[in-house]
Amino acid sequence: MTKLNCTVKNCIHNKEKLCNLGNIKVEGTTAEISDSTACASFKERSKDSFSNSNADDKKPNPNSVVECMAQKCVYNSDCNCTATHIDVAGETARNYSETRCATFTSKDV
Repeated sequence: MTKLNCTVKNCIHNKEKLCNLGNIKVEGTTAEISDSTACASFKERSKDSFSNSNADDKKPNPNSVVECMAQKCVYNSDCNCTATHIDVAGETARNYSETRCATFTSKDV
């Protein structure tokens, strides 16, 4: 499992800068830089979902399984992230394409 920090404030799954999902998916099959990746598990928090998510009893999870499609990332092993820690960024994201895996490191570096 990977320690997952998330700064995407507008994601419904973000609780206390941690993701409350047990697994996420990072897209970016042909990514060569971090900005070409995205958290496909992102779901925008709306006014209604904000009040509902507060009632949600899921605790933030510091560890997650990360399915990774970024084939050129050094941490990708058969579409699984092997990094011990990743950061998902995109503080003001409104959709998943405005997020990114800030830990992405190209194999070509």
